[in-house]
Amino acid sequence: MADATVVNGEVSDDRTVDIAGDETSSKISGLHQMIADLERENGITIKENEGYKKQIQELEASVEELSTANEDLKKQVEKAESENKRCGAARAAELEAEVSRLQHDLVSAMSDLQESTVELSDLKEGVGRAKEREKEKGVNLEAIGKERDLLLSKVEKLEGVENSLRGESDGKEREIWSLRKNVEELEGSVENSKSGEVEMLEKDH
Repeated sequence: MADATVVNGEVSDDRTVDIAGDETSSKISGLHQMIADLERENGITIKENEGYKKQIQELEASVEELSTANEDLKKQVEKAESENKRCGAARAAELEAEVSRLQHDLVSAMSDLQESTVELSDLKEGVGRAKEREKEKGVNLEAIGKERDLLLSKVEKLEGVENSLRGESDGKEREIWSLRKNVEELEGSVENSKSGEVEMLEKDH
């Protein structure tokens, strides 16, 4: 039979002490396992954030490319305006309306680009905040997962906007090309008309 010990006037069995010690050891082991799991998941989160950083860099390059395309579109519009001045009165009015529409579309594209840039900045701030939270003790991994999903959703949305703007820019280039071709045809007609007038004047003399 196990020895009994009197504690504060009560009898305590040594087996009770052994059981309590085993429970404490089990809890400590469980805590160590939880810490190891958190460290492993934090490492995964760090790798995911590196992936976000790469996506942001690629998106920045796409935004820069889109800005260049918009600048080219602006130059083409200016060129169309210059060519418009050399056209006949009736055709000039039509071309001015076309140029006005292109300018409106260009303003809309620039506005969309600005919104994309703002969203990109917000996305960077979100990633920065996520990195700061990684350094804090007791990081809430479930909250980080939701934040990650939100950031990925924003990135997908921005990619959709980028593709839409690229398609719109391509459409403007085709319209301007058609406009330039019409101007060239009109100039050719004017030149032919002038040549005919000169020939008639020469015959009269």
